[in-house]
Amino acid sequence: MPVLNGYMNITEAAEVLVIHTGTLKRLCREKRIAADKVYNGWLIHKDIVHEFAKDDRAQRGRPDLPL
Repeated sequence: MPVLNGYMNITEAAEVLVIHTGTLKRLCREKRIAADKVYNGWLIHKDIVHEFAKDDRAQRGRPDLPL
């Protein structure tokens, strides 16, 4: 499938975000990441992927335990 300039498909975006493609599809369905549904696939703008990566990396991992 040819991808439009400035957009990534699920596989490309998942590689950038270092997450499973199924997880990224779920995030798209839940509207936690802005994406466009095109036929039976998702397209996500590169800027949105990189912004999400910046925000998501700060939230990953287990929360700190209270002392």
